[in-house]
Amino acid sequence: MKINYQWLKEFVDIELSPRLLASNLTMIGHAVDSVEEVGEHSILEFDLTSNRPDCLSHLGIAREVSALTGKPWKLPFTQLKESQTRTEQVTAVEWLDAERQARVEDDSHRPITEASFARPQPADEPREDAAPAEPETPADARDDLPAGVPTPAETAMAALRARDALDRIAARTAEERDHAAEADDQTQRELAWRHADAQATEAEDADVR
Repeated sequence: MKINYQWLKEFVDIELSPRLLASNLTMIGHAVDSVEEVGEHSILEFDLTSNRPDCLSHLGIAREVSALTGKPWKLPFTQLKESQTRTEQVTAVEWLDAERQARVEDDSHRPITEASFARPQPADEPREDAAPAEPETPADARDDLPAGVPTPAETAMAALRARDALDRIAARTAEERDHAAEADDQTQRELAWRHADAQATEAEDADVR
């Protein structure tokens, strides 16, 4: 997958050069195979693993750069122009269930009153003017739903799965950021050790001379 470095900067502030950014991203698991200069643009070609479909866009890579550098990521400014064409002028809905259509249309034309927002009464204290309660329908009943329309229970379960997936992505991003910081600390310690060893060697050579 190819990512434009200049376009990427619209999502997150980047102070690293394209090649240094490619090297750092490769170190945290997002392999960059090449950096190609095309005119005034730098193109980073990624070899992403199959378990990171969330990175298959400039926004996805921007989130990873944000986690790597600590810079906040942002959405570019967009402005939508509202159409003056009404929906019923370009599409229509055909009801296959006349009884359900009547119920929906009746609800849509029912005036909203203060009673519509009244606090529900306890089950053992029914309101005197309350209408007879309709028989309860199981949340997963499909008798009055068209084919392909999810039940409330299925919709709620899908929302829970989506939220769980987002939580896992956030946790994985934080873990990768921690690993990157740990690797940087280890590199700094190794460089300090090599520097001290080199100084000790020079001191020994000076004593010999």
